[in-house]
Amino acid sequence: LMDSTRTYIEACLSMLHETTLSDTVGFWLVRNREDMQRILGLPFSGFTMMEPQGDFTRKTVLSVGGHRNPLKHEVMHLVSRCKWGPSKNEHLMTWLEEGLATFADPEAECDTLSFEEKYRFILQNGKAVDADALLHHFMEQQTPKICYIQSAYIVGYLIDKHGIDTLRKLWVGGMEVFQELYGMNLNSLVQQVEGQLMQSSQPAVSLDWNDFVRPCY
Repeated sequence: LMDSTRTYIEACLSMLHETTLSDTVGFWLVRNREDMQRILGLPFSGFTMMEPQGDFTRKTVLSVGGHRNPLKHEVMHLVSRCKWGPSKNEHLMTWLEEGLATFADPEAECDTLSFEEKYRFILQNGKAVDADALLHHFMEQQTPKICYIQSAYIVGYLIDKHGIDTLRKLWVGGMEVFQELYGMNLNSLVQQVEGQLMQSSQPAVSLDWNDFVRPCY
């Protein structure tokens, strides 16, 4: 896990077109969510602190270890915030922050499907959330995994079509520059993305929905 952490830092820096991480940071790798409950008071699988709190005297990543873990996801949270600063109007940028971290760590998922296949599966089951939910109610969804997958695919789509530097400008400028950067608002982009996914000639994804949304660590 220590070796993986170093590798993940380099990979996340490369994805953001950044070269070095000069911040002093700490990592706590624990056994399970029960340990996280004991340390944080909440049973998260991973958490990133950008300000000292209590026993944590520096920027710190906490993550469940083991075969399946969200360590790289949390490393991307750390690296993106260290290099790009806090996103503007963070309450509206959860979809971007979590989408980028999820996109950076597909191996944390409990399956071998691509984000495209999973988004299509969500659409096939009529479970997709709209742009307003992604913007304003990301953490309030009954099935949070849906928002994470949709956002990861959308972030990957934006990087592929417009590049990481444009995504950085969105991070710094906030949602008020979205139209200027991408030529449409988020709602129109989501509709465009989902229209393309539903027109895909790829075969339908066959999964059990309950297995799909069940946490695996």
